[in-house]
Amino acid sequence: MRRTFVLVAVFALVLLPTAGALAGPPENPFRGSWVGMDPPPDSSTNGLRVGGGNNHAVYQEDGLTACNDFDEDETRHRGYVSGFATIENGTLTLVGTLWCIVPGMGKVQSNKLPVATLVFEDNGNGTLNFDGVCYHRPSELSC
Repeated sequence: MRRTFVLVAVFALVLLPTAGALAGPPENPFRGSWVGMDPPPDSSTNGLRVGGGNNHAVYQEDGLTACNDFDEDETRHRGYVSGFATIENGTLTLVGTLWCIVPGMGKVQSNKLPVATLVFEDNGNGTLNFDGVCYHRPSELSC
């Protein structure tokens, strides 16, 4: 009987730390898709997608100001930032490469801002704030 107890105790000590590791990282509250819209007169549609375990994230905007350096008339083109996010104290910080989609040129890096850092704050009510724009889940009607 004594040997059985010792074996069970040793087995539990080995298995318990493993069970915690199998549970994985804590749930990422930013994971998934978010949408927002710049206020008028800009009114461009914006989006944020945050992946799972590695926190890969992509921010996109229909009329990105940093993508207006490819035409004489400074037309704002679609653009996106692709990179990895860090999450700390209700803040998601995305650092990545800024790409512009320019007709006739395809996907090109912005001359103004090749690497971008975007900071999204959790508003605590199921919405995010970035640069004064409110972001919500696509299933929600608005902020």
